[in-house]
Amino acid sequence: AATHAHAQFNRLKAAQIGPFAAQDVRDRITEDAQQAAAAISVALRPEDPVAAVMAKTGPARVAASAGLSAYVMIRAAREGALAFAPAPSAAIPRKIAHFWQGAPGPALERARAQWRKLHPGFTQTLFNAETALEWLACSCPAPIAARFKALSQPALQADFFRLCWIVHEGGIFADLDEYPRLPVTPWFAGAQAVFCIERGFGTVANNFLAAEPGHPICRMALDLVCAALDQTDNPYAWWHSGPAQWTRAVVSAQFSGAAPHVRYLSQAAYNRRVSTNLPYPHKRSADHWR
Repeated sequence: AATHAHAQFNRLKAAQIGPFAAQDVRDRITEDAQQAAAAISVALRPEDPVAAVMAKTGPARVAASAGLSAYVMIRAAREGALAFAPAPSAAIPRKIAHFWQGAPGPALERARAQWRKLHPGFTQTLFNAETALEWLACSCPAPIAARFKALSQPALQADFFRLCWIVHEGGIFADLDEYPRLPVTPWFAGAQAVFCIERGFGTVANNFLAAEPGHPICRMALDLVCAALDQTDNPYAWWHSGPAQWTRAVVSAQFSGAAPHVRYLSQAAYNRRVSTNLPYPHKRSADHWR
């Protein structure tokens, strides 16, 4: 069904903009899922509950594919298999970090002020490439800082830095095109991490992340991103450093029992408090990762 819908999407896209190279998020995730599913020798049926899918294939095999991981997350959310189990001792740090490279326009400054206004008592830090590199050099092993320095695209730098920051510091990392209308602190009650499942894709978003320091999903995501970056000379932000790898980490940890106290938000639940992915001018620039 996803392959059929994706083919229709590409037909409409070609009619609108003409011929294009098939390397969009949708191209990558449907192709990855199709290839991974074709390599599975056991019979999977559309009516199988997600527990049966995982039992037949195993968490590690599913997590090896970003596309299959996204499929499992969609099914798991639909079936209620991601029910939240609170931890009385959970304590996500009261910190907020952002990353922006270049001169921030008025819209970005308004978003930054709104995060600060709605979350009194939180520290807030805005990093750029230079200050992020300084933080990495002080807080992480030398190869991590060198890896960040080798990334030329701001989106890749932002993805990689947020991973390192949230593993080490914990707290909230939010892109500055995320505009909170209400505080996000109610999501923290009993949660060791809070993630949003992207509507349609089933992937775990990284435009907003909240976690305790050293959370196993975050540490696994960092390992997967490093491995993915090692395998390409032409990284694509969403795929190699962003939601695709986060989703693999979530499936691996969630379905092996390594991360029981995670609150997963639907896109609708997230949007009730935060306006997301706003169409700011920088997204129409040739420098934007899409």
